[in-house]
Order: sequence, then structure tokens, then C-alpha cells
Amino acid sequence: MKRYLLPCLVIAACTSSPAPDQPLTAMEAPVEQAAVTTSGLVDSKDLGTVTGTDGHSYTVRSGRYCDECDAELSLYIFDAAQGEPNVNDGANARMHPGTARDGETGEPYYEARAFFGEVLQGVPGVVWYERAMGTDGTMEEHTVLVDLTEGVQEQQQPGHGLMERTLALAAAGKCTEIAGVDRTSAP
Repeated sequence: MKRYLLPCLVIAACTSSPAPDQPLTAMEAPVEQAAVTTSGLVDSKDLGTVTGTDGHSYTVRSGRYCDECDAELSLYIFDAAQGEPNVNDGANARMHPGTARDGETGEPYYEARAFFGEVLQGVPGVVWYERAMGTDGTMEEHTVLVDLTEGVQEQQQPGHGLMERTLALAAAGKCTEIAGVDRTSAP
């Protein structure tokens, strides 16, 4: 069973991407703040918090939205003051870093590294450096940033041209890599 994922669709819908040598730019529609729920996450683990320049603290959490289904471990990013986001049926879930493999072929169709904290100079947030199977069957590289400078805003660009900057900040202790998980789709 071949899986083809468009990186924009994996993390969030997008309308356009800048050229690889251009800086990340805001997507046309910022990610909306999620409603508060008391349903909770299964296998929930707080990974840490990121303080935006707006003074808000944003929680980065991993978990599954149910325990009696085959939901994959996902990431959730939310304003701690507003409480946990709606997680019903996978709402507000983002891809967890790691490798996802096709259950029949064993071939990867998604690979990502993710970091949170000051992920680019002066930019608090969460960034994914991902490779995902495109509709043409080739792996495409994208960088997806959840910018927490002034609320939650999602940005994307092709390629991994900013990864060295993030790795330097990680080496300086300004951001943390999120441990990846390996998973295989059902055959």
C-alpha cells in the first residue's frame, strides 16, 4: 500500500510556498486557537513550554486522542492559559517527528525532525524539517514553522535551508529536539 502525503496537508493546509532561498513567510490563514476541552489525551507527555514574545506560554505535548483506536502519537501546541485544546477525533493534532513506513513495502513515506524553543534567531516556536512522499512518488523536503512570536502562526517553505541555524541554536541550548518515533502503516 503506497502512501503519498503532501507536506502541507500533513501539518496544515497551505496556499503557497516561497522559493527555497526566500525567508519563511506567514501563511494566509493563521492557525486558529483551539477550544478548551476536558477530554484529555492518552499517553500524554508534556515536552516543554515555549514563551512567545507576546508573553504567553505555549505547551508542547505529545499524545493520542483516544486509547481504543489506532490513533498515532501526535504533537499538540497550545496556549497554556487557555487549557488543553480540543483533541476529539484528532483535532489540532500535528505530525510527530520520526519515520513513518509503508506496511507492505517497508519504505518510508514520511521522515521528520522537530525542535521547540528558540528555533530560529529570535523566533520562539516549533519547527519541522520533513521529507514526505509527494504525489509523483518522490520524497520532497519542506520546513514547517509554528511561529509563537505573537500568537500561533504557521509558515512553510520548501527545502531544509534553515536547519543549520536551528541545529546551532540546539547546540547552544536555546531549543530542544523532540525525539522521533518510528511507525508503520497497516498493510
